Amino acid sequence: LECCPASNMGSAITEEWNKDDGDVKQGTRTGPAGIVVVMSKELKRHRRGRATTKACGRLMHMVFGNGATESQDTEKIHYVIVYGVSNPSNKHKKRLAETVSLELDGILTKIRRGGDNDKIVVCGDINTVKRGADRRTKEMRTDDKTGSAPWKVLETHGLVDVMDSIC
Repeated sequence: LECCPASNMGSAITEEWNKDDGDVKQGTRTGPAGIVVVMSKELKRHRRGRATTKACGRLMHMVFGNGATESQDTEKIHYVIVYGVSNPSNKHKKRLAETVSLELDGILTKIRRGGDNDKIVVCGDINTVKRGADRRTKEMRTDDKTGSAPWKVLETHGLVDVMDSIC
């Protein structure tokens, strides 16, 4: 089990950010939030090194090899898990959202420099959309359109949303 909770301090700060206009917004998360990855023992044997985390626990990067040992690997698969900031409506949450995107870009850039054979899978809840049709209201929000929207970072690195091929 790999667990990457945001720190209690980070969660408390985020909770305060949600009170920016004096009222706690509907749906405010209380307590730590973050990413949890559960894997089989067999898969864990193929993990190379420890998971790294960035952006207050909102990004996790793990590397897996295809060999019985790291020296026998002929290719690596990088898993990047993203927990984006939902509706960054004030300056603090906007800064956190920008940090998530900048750190995501940094991780992907480093992977790309590491080798052409490396595969990349990004998953998670990025909390922004490429098309308005992906929202219940069918309309894009301001944060969906910003230059730092995580979906734009992923697209810049040549990654493809699997939903595009399904829908």
